Amino acid sequence: MKDSENDTDVKRGRKRRWASPLWRSARMRPILGLLVLAPFVAGAWWWSSGRAATAAGEAADRAIAGAAALGFAVDEILLAGRDKSARASVMMAIGLRRGQPIFGFDPESVRRRLERLPWVRSATVRRMLPGTVVVELIERQPLAIWQHKGAFSLVDAEGAVIERASLEGFGGLLTVVGMDAPGHAADLIDTLAGEPAVMMRTKAAVRVAGRRWNLHLENGVVVQLPEVDAASAVSRLAAYERAHGVLEQGIAVLDLRLPDRLIVRTEPEAEPSPPHPGKRT
Repeated sequence: MKDSENDTDVKRGRKRRWASPLWRSARMRPILGLLVLAPFVAGAWWWSSGRAATAAGEAADRAIAGAAALGFAVDEILLAGRDKSARASVMMAIGLRRGQPIFGFDPESVRRRLERLPWVRSATVRRMLPGTVVVELIERQPLAIWQHKGAFSLVDAEGAVIERASLEGFGGLLTVVGMDAPGHAADLIDTLAGEPAVMMRTKAAVRVAGRRWNLHLENGVVVQLPEVDAASAVSRLAAYERAHGVLEQGIAVLDLRLPDRLIVRTEPEAEPSPPHPGKRT
């Protein structure tokens, strides 16, 4: 009878309770979580331990060596734009040798090394496959000689000091004196270029209080330019010279700082001495 009653209960729709899967049990969940996370944890450890980077580096080295074996190696270095830079210094900065894998160097690093050379204003480095490296230089153009703390240096139109550059061959450039003189030399030379007769007679220019210039002419006359509109003052000086020959009358100072008058002094004012021409080279 018991068996028959049980069969009737099933037939009447009473649900039978099935056993839950093992993986859904509360005790198994932490273990399953660890199993899922284990590959990620192992991968992170492998990467942080440096083994991934080492493997990637080794693979890259093999690829570069393989490319070199196929003919992608440095065969020629084309150098353009070099004039004042010593070839030996440029080649040392490039740092490449014939037969070296062409993918085995960083063009950006080479560019940075080249731009640390005294004469190099900017550089471009690129590969031309399969075996040529093209290097193009733009060198600095000397504009003036800067006298500072007893030393003489070349400066370019941007006011950059060309470090360690020889002054030989540049003795005819204008000498500028003053802490901030390099950054203002280009504007001064543009101003003087408007009156070539004045420019030819100017051997040095001294920056005064970081605001204006005093011109030292070849005959010893000092011309004091104004802080504002120096170009007009230089034009007035040229006009005075043409009309009256003021620069040949034995005066010491011509003061052009006031726009409506010319002040003449027979005694020089105390200021930094301009360099002797013989010190330029």
